[in-house]
Amino acid sequence: MAVENLKHVLLLPVHMWGHARAMSILAGRMVRMRPVVVTLCIADKLWDRAKAEIKSDFTPEETSYLSRIHLLRIQQGDDHIDPAGVRDHFMQHWHRLCAGEPVLYEAVDGSMGLIDLHASPLSAIVVDGMAVEVMEALHKQRTASTWPLNLRLYLWAPVCSDFLVALFRTDPMPFIHAVQEQQKISLIDATAAVLSTKQGMVMVCPCLPPMYDYEFEPQGFSFPKEILSRIIAKAAGSVRWTDGLVTLDAYDYHPEASAAFKAHLAQHGQQGYYAGPLISAQHPIPSATDVKGAEESLRFMDRQLQEHGERSVIYISFGSLFWPQDPAKLTTALDVLIEQKVPFIMSRPSPVAKLSDDLVQRLTDNPNVYIGDWLPQQALLDHPAMGWCLSHGGHNTVLECIHSGIPMILWPITVDQAPNAVHLTYNVEMAYELMEVRTGVGAGPLRRTGKAPLGTLDAVRDELRDVVGKAFGPDGTTKRQRLLGLRDTLEKAWTEGGIARQEVGQFLDDVMALPSSTLFPVRNA
Repeated sequence: MAVENLKHVLLLPVHMWGHARAMSILAGRMVRMRPVVVTLCIADKLWDRAKAEIKSDFTPEETSYLSRIHLLRIQQGDDHIDPAGVRDHFMQHWHRLCAGEPVLYEAVDGSMGLIDLHASPLSAIVVDGMAVEVMEALHKQRTASTWPLNLRLYLWAPVCSDFLVALFRTDPMPFIHAVQEQQKISLIDATAAVLSTKQGMVMVCPCLPPMYDYEFEPQGFSFPKEILSRIIAKAAGSVRWTDGLVTLDAYDYHPEASAAFKAHLAQHGQQGYYAGPLISAQHPIPSATDVKGAEESLRFMDRQLQEHGERSVIYISFGSLFWPQDPAKLTTALDVLIEQKVPFIMSRPSPVAKLSDDLVQRLTDNPNVYIGDWLPQQALLDHPAMGWCLSHGGHNTVLECIHSGIPMILWPITVDQAPNAVHLTYNVEMAYELMEVRTGVGAGPLRRTGKAPLGTLDAVRDELRDVVGKAFGPDGTTKRQRLLGLRDTLEKAWTEGGIARQEVGQFLDDVMALPSSTLFPVRNA
């Protein structure tokens, strides 16, 4: 089929690997399911990893599809959280495309070509929720147009549904504007006053136990004021600018939460599509910059398997963005694992990941410890020596752990991590959560127990010793069996007739049934 007869979908993740990885897999699934071309905008620093991730999900017999995934290189700027660089460079490309200028792409198979919205008009754009400023600009463009643009906009939600149900159903901007007016302060200060100030208000949602507002920030984390004002404050309200939402969440991860959020969207005439779990069929081949660490870490796992046996290692990862807020508590936790003679492998890809020189030296001198900046997470989780994952509870990591049958010890920091921890520990009892590591405003009493953490280093030691003992004992075995039951359910999502396949297929059918975008005025002959 000629490319000009294919429908065209554009995907824009920001420069965060957890956001881009799942969307890369989604691009590959889309081109195999329907006659579409996908333009995938990828930050320059993630370029090689994204290509490897996509290729790992294809069999040799399917490689012809790779020519239909067109990668558009985006410069990301210097800040690992602020997507301003992605926003600015994408909008430069977008203005050129809307002016009728073709833009160069590289397909995943290595072929080159031109994105031309005259020849291949868009059927839909899916924009990362962290790129809310791009969504706002596109919404304004189609609203201000003097002719119908038929530009379909969808929000990409790289979080769990519990977070969406708890915090995404209410637009905070009216409250922010009210505080701004009442206190005669700037919008930035009003946003910080509303979003960063935790007053112990009880948050009630249908899928989690009642929680105090500060429980959603167990590490007392707060985004910089400017990012709060420009992005976080607008995220929930941005749904109203869209035609629907696509999420990396798996519908059956927490079906009650998924149904509740779908119902919320339906009240506003919008559709939600559950694409997860989005995990490649094979382990990606590491990029040239990652290959040494990948080989070393897997050799470490092989040695631990020989010396300590199956399910003996703990994998520690706080993701590519965040890091525990109290370095002393992290050091104490690592010392407990060494004291308990538990082998562990630790990833620290985040620019804010800091360990003291003394601690790094002690860890590197220990033959049962491996630390690396970027590790092959999926391959490590699938290794027979892997026993548990000590994680912040970001949703990509949670779904990958479930996929690999690895239960979790959770140290949530921000965003959807606290709701994930509550669901996995309280609702379904498949994980442990560390409470004594909480800090700052997040160290208040829990609504569901009435107890506050002591927060001392001795309390951190005692709690982790207790958790490790349980994890490698009968209680941990019970939690693992529950998690394996959920894994069996989620494994069906992308099989023939599975819910994720149905949802993504429905999304594609919905956008393909509508007229393609008309970004250029029709001139009479």
